Amino acid sequence: MKRKVIILVLSISLFSLFFTGCGSKKDEIVINKEATPKTLFEKAFKISKKHPEKARKYFREIVQLFPNSSYTPEAKYQIGYTYYRQKGFDNYLLAIQEFRDFVATYPSHPLAPQAQFLIAFCYYKMMRKPGRDQDNTYSAIKEFKRLISTYPLTPQAKDGKKYLKKCEDNAAESIFLIAHFYYRTKAYVASERRFKQLMTKYPNYSYMDKVYWYLAKLYQKTKRYELTLEYFKKAATEFPHSKYGFKSGRYLKRHEKELKSKIKKEEK
Repeated sequence: MKRKVIILVLSISLFSLFFTGCGSKKDEIVINKEATPKTLFEKAFKISKKHPEKARKYFREIVQLFPNSSYTPEAKYQIGYTYYRQKGFDNYLLAIQEFRDFVATYPSHPLAPQAQFLIAFCYYKMMRKPGRDQDNTYSAIKEFKRLISTYPLTPQAKDGKKYLKKCEDNAAESIFLIAHFYYRTKAYVASERRFKQLMTKYPNYSYMDKVYWYLAKLYQKTKRYELTLEYFKKAATEFPHSKYGFKSGRYLKRHEKELKSKIKKEEK
């Protein structure tokens, strides 16, 4: 009985706090009958940096009360932007939802490329490090590609290409870590499969030299010497100044004749 009373008291307290907070003068917005989309937008925009929640309410009022106003599209965009500005996982998800709705409703609006960029960028901001879950990375890649294909001549598409490269490198590095783990544990079939997957999915991976190096070493350990020679040469010729390119070139100077001799024996 005592426990039920405590729960009831807590519930009443939370209920009263909720409605007290919701009805506080600080948070409420007052829209008089003479308000226009222009005045509402200017007021919302003015306070949007310091008071994004309050500004968002004004922007929503514009969208709801004046659906055909010239201010409505940008008000709709600003709803998403207030969430984006607040940062954090939950706010990025809400921003994505609002920006998606904006792009779907106004695909030809001047702000549509920026909205599409921010959809992708929110996923980018939520992207996790290589070796961890990459769902947000894959979503960012998808959305940056959509930006580039839908609005190819915009400044946003140009910036999108830079971030797309970073996202693809992040996803590729995750595959590399798995392939390298299999290599270290001598699970060479699984390792080779992952290295090949990386090369197919992300051919522009910034660190392909180390992929070539480990594939060459893998083929050496599995006594496939023709492929060993091929991948050492690829690393040395395509990346002569990188760490693994230099190592490959040095290895070839010492062992190329030996590898070629083994290849000849294999052919016999």
